[in-house]
Amino acid sequence: MSDVLIIGSGFAGMTAALQLAQHGMKVAILEAKDRPGGRVLTLHDPVCNAPIELGAEFIHGFPAPIWDVLRKPRIPAHEVAGDTWCLRHGKLT
Repeated sequence: MSDVLIIGSGFAGMTAALQLAQHGMKVAILEAKDRPGGRVLTLHDPVCNAPIELGAEFIHGFPAPIWDVLRKPRIPAHEVAGDTWCLRHGKLT
């Protein structure tokens, strides 16, 4: 039996679950997709040997709530440079 049910295992849902569990609550997470992560989705293409971001991939600025969540479990974040490509109306731009 859980104390709290969280709908969705995206960034917000996972952060809420972590915070609640750290305060002693039993947490269950309900996710509709077959994977956690919400809009964060990176595919690794063996042909071009580069990561392809299909969802959210940027952290804009240095908001403490986001960076604190990444630092504590030592989740790496990397500054990157390069071109940004998007598929819009069937055209790669």
